[in-house]
Amino acid sequence: MTAGRHVGSRATRRFGYGRSLTAALLVGNTAPLALTFTAAAPSVATLAVAGVTLTLSGFGIGLAGAQAVTVRQLATPAELRGRVNAAYRFLSWGMIAIGAIAAGFVATTWGPAIAIVVGGFGTTLATGWILSSPVRRLGGLDDAATAT
Repeated sequence: MTAGRHVGSRATRRFGYGRSLTAALLVGNTAPLALTFTAAAPSVATLAVAGVTLTLSGFGIGLAGAQAVTVRQLATPAELRGRVNAAYRFLSWGMIAIGAIAAGFVATTWGPAIAIVVGGFGTTLATGWILSSPVRRLGGLDDAATAT
Protein backbone atom coordinates (compact mmCIF):
# COMPACT_ATOMS: atom_id res chain seq x y z
CA MET A 1 0.00 0.00 0.00
CA THR A 2 2.75 2.44 0.88
CA ALA A 3 4.67 1.67 -2.33
CA GLY A 4 1.53 2.17 -4.39
CA ARG A 5 0.77 5.47 -2.72
CA HIS A 6 4.28 6.76 -3.39
CA VAL A 7 4.38 5.52 -6.97
CA GLY A 8 0.90 6.86 -7.69
CA SER A 9 1.51 10.32 -6.26
CA ARG A 10 4.95 10.64 -7.90
CA ALA A 11 3.67 9.46 -11.29
CA THR A 12 0.71 11.82 -11.06
CA ARG A 13 2.92 14.81 -10.26
CA ARG A 14 5.37 13.98 -13.04
CA PHE A 15 3.08 12.84 -15.87
CA GLY A 16 -0.37 14.15 -14.95
CA TYR A 17 -3.35 12.31 -13.62
CA GLY A 18 -4.70 10.96 -16.89
CA ARG A 19 -1.35 9.65 -18.15
CA SER A 20 -0.59 8.06 -14.79
CA LEU A 21 -3.98 6.34 -14.70
CA THR A 22 -3.60 5.16 -18.29
CA ALA A 23 -0.11 3.77 -17.64
CA ALA A 24 -1.31 1.93 -14.52
CA LEU A 25 -4.18 0.41 -16.49
CA LEU A 26 -1.90 -0.58 -19.33
CA VAL A 27 0.43 -2.37 -16.91
CA GLY A 28 -2.41 -3.98 -14.99
CA ASN A 29 -4.52 -5.01 -17.96
CA THR A 30 -1.81 -6.05 -20.41
CA ALA A 31 0.32 -8.06 -17.97
CA PRO A 32 -2.03 -11.08 -18.28
CA LEU A 33 -1.04 -11.33 -21.95
CA ALA A 34 2.20 -12.92 -20.72
CA LEU A 35 0.11 -15.85 -19.51
CA THR A 36 -0.83 -16.62 -23.11
CA PHE A 37 2.76 -17.71 -23.72
CA THR A 38 2.56 -20.17 -20.86
CA ALA A 39 -0.83 -21.67 -21.66
CA ALA A 40 0.41 -24.63 -23.70
CA ALA A 41 3.52 -25.62 -21.73
CA PRO A 42 3.10 -25.93 -17.96
CA SER A 43 6.44 -25.94 -16.13
CA VAL A 44 8.37 -24.30 -13.31
CA ALA A 45 9.14 -21.40 -15.66
CA THR A 46 5.39 -21.07 -16.29
CA LEU A 47 4.83 -20.72 -12.57
CA ALA A 48 7.48 -17.98 -12.37
CA VAL A 49 5.95 -16.11 -15.32
CA ALA A 50 2.51 -16.41 -13.75
CA GLY A 51 3.82 -15.03 -10.44
CA VAL A 52 5.47 -12.02 -12.05
CA THR A 53 2.46 -11.46 -14.31
CA LEU A 54 -0.04 -11.51 -11.47
CA THR A 55 2.17 -9.24 -9.35
CA LEU A 56 2.41 -6.65 -12.15
CA SER A 57 -1.28 -6.95 -12.90
CA GLY A 58 -2.24 -6.55 -9.25
CA PHE A 59 0.03 -3.54 -8.83
CA GLY A 60 -1.29 -1.81 -11.96
CA ILE A 61 -4.94 -2.57 -11.27
CA GLY A 62 -4.61 -1.54 -7.63
CA LEU A 63 -2.99 1.76 -8.53
CA ALA A 64 -5.45 2.42 -11.35
CA GLY A 65 -8.38 1.51 -9.11
CA ALA A 66 -7.41 4.07 -6.49
CA GLN A 67 -6.93 6.74 -9.14
CA ALA A 68 -10.19 5.90 -10.93
CA VAL A 69 -12.20 6.09 -7.70
CA THR A 70 -10.70 9.51 -7.00
CA VAL A 71 -11.67 10.79 -10.46
CA ARG A 72 -15.16 9.30 -10.18
CA GLN A 73 -15.70 10.87 -6.73
CA LEU A 74 -14.51 14.29 -7.90
CA ALA A 75 -16.50 14.23 -11.14
CA THR A 76 -19.76 13.13 -9.48
CA PRO A 77 -22.00 15.60 -7.66
CA ALA A 78 -22.04 14.91 -3.91
CA GLU A 79 -25.72 13.93 -3.85
CA LEU A 80 -25.14 11.21 -6.47
CA ARG A 81 -21.87 9.69 -5.23
CA GLY A 82 -23.46 6.86 -3.28
CA ARG A 83 -25.65 5.80 -6.21
CA VAL A 84 -22.85 6.12 -8.75
CA ASN A 85 -20.50 4.09 -6.56
CA ALA A 86 -23.17 1.42 -5.99
CA ALA A 87 -23.92 1.18 -9.72
CA TYR A 88 -20.21 0.99 -10.54
CA ARG A 89 -19.64 -1.75 -7.96
CA PHE A 90 -22.69 -3.69 -9.16
CA LEU A 91 -21.49 -3.60 -12.78
CA SER A 92 -17.79 -4.22 -12.13
CA TRP A 93 -18.22 -6.99 -9.55
CA GLY A 94 -21.09 -8.47 -11.56
CA MET A 95 -18.79 -8.76 -14.57
CA ILE A 96 -16.45 -10.93 -12.49
CA ALA A 97 -19.21 -13.53 -12.12
CA ILE A 98 -20.12 -13.32 -15.80
CA GLY A 99 -16.44 -13.57 -16.76
CA ALA A 100 -16.02 -16.66 -14.57
CA ILE A 101 -18.99 -18.35 -16.25
CA ALA A 102 -17.67 -17.41 -19.69
CA ALA A 103 -14.17 -18.67 -18.80
CA GLY A 104 -15.64 -21.95 -17.59
CA PHE A 105 -17.57 -22.32 -20.83
CA VAL A 106 -14.52 -21.55 -22.99
CA ALA A 107 -12.28 -23.86 -20.95
CA THR A 108 -14.82 -26.69 -21.11
CA THR A 109 -15.50 -26.23 -24.81
CA TRP A 110 -12.04 -25.44 -26.21
CA GLY A 111 -9.66 -26.19 -23.35
CA PRO A 112 -7.92 -24.23 -20.59
CA ALA A 113 -5.13 -22.95 -22.86
CA ILE A 114 -7.67 -21.20 -25.10
CA ALA A 115 -9.43 -19.80 -22.01
CA ILE A 116 -6.14 -18.29 -20.81
CA VAL A 117 -5.52 -16.68 -24.20
CA VAL A 118 -9.09 -15.32 -24.43
CA GLY A 119 -8.86 -14.00 -20.86
CA GLY A 120 -5.50 -12.34 -21.49
CA PHE A 121 -6.74 -10.52 -24.56
CA GLY A 122 -10.11 -9.74 -23.00
CA THR A 123 -8.48 -8.10 -19.99
CA THR A 124 -6.33 -5.99 -22.29
CA LEU A 125 -9.43 -4.67 -24.05
CA ALA A 126 -10.69 -3.20 -20.78
CA THR A 127 -8.14 -0.38 -21.12
CA GLY A 128 -9.95 0.81 -24.24
CA TRP A 129 -12.60 2.59 -22.18
CA ILE A 130 -10.02 4.92 -20.67
CA LEU A 131 -8.01 5.31 -23.87
CA SER A 132 -11.14 6.51 -25.65
CA SER A 133 -12.29 8.85 -22.87
CA PRO A 134 -11.33 12.38 -21.83
CA VAL A 135 -9.93 10.97 -18.56
CA ARG A 136 -6.57 10.19 -20.17
CA ARG A 137 -6.02 13.92 -20.78
CA LEU A 138 -6.53 14.99 -17.16
CA GLY A 139 -3.58 16.96 -15.85
CA GLY A 140 -4.51 17.14 -12.18
CA LEU A 141 -7.34 16.49 -9.78
CA ASP A 142 -8.72 19.99 -10.31
CA ASP A 143 -9.34 18.96 -13.93
CA ALA A 144 -11.30 15.89 -12.71
CA ALA A 145 -13.57 18.03 -10.56
CA THR A 146 -14.52 20.18 -13.55
CA ALA A 147 -14.67 17.34 -16.13
CA THR A 148 -18.43 16.85 -15.75
